Amino acid sequence: MKHVNANGKRVLVRPRRTHRQKTHLEEARACLETWRFKTVSDRYTPGPFTACSFLPDSVLKTLASASHIQTVEQLKSEVNWLFADRHGEELLAILCELDDWEYQQRQRVKEVNAEKRRAATAARREERRLQIERERLQKRTEADRLHAKKCMAAEQVKRDREARKQAKENIKPLPKRPR
Repeated sequence: MKHVNANGKRVLVRPRRTHRQKTHLEEARACLETWRFKTVSDRYTPGPFTACSFLPDSVLKTLASASHIQTVEQLKSEVNWLFADRHGEELLAILCELDDWEYQQRQRVKEVNAEKRRAATAARREERRLQIERERLQKRTEADRLHAKKCMAAEQVKRDREARKQAKENIKPLPKRPR
């Protein structure tokens, strides 16, 4: 793809799945059944055939599951449906819209999960930063305590020296004997 996204990356073109599965398949079947009944009631009501004969269940199942069918020619080659020329484009447009909606739903789920992962990562980083900060503060406190202890010891040594010096000065030397 030539277009660049917000992150400066070139995103791969959305790959088409060959078959719809699970809820996507159920939604496609439901859309096709709704379209079948609506089309028969709107266009062919006073007609000789029913909704099931207009779009047989076998054709409906094939169209609902096969997402690789994108053109009327592919539709004609894959399924033998009498109304492919008349209603093929309309039917494929409905399925394409459903596929796009499903893709957007998946993308939203991916974005939500990515946002959750980003938030969890940010929380972990913040917790780690706070832990490092606590360790730094603890080390700094310990270093300050040790420094204060050393300073107190140095002061004590000074006081002891002064006291010894003072004690020496207070001791009167013995008088010298006359000769």
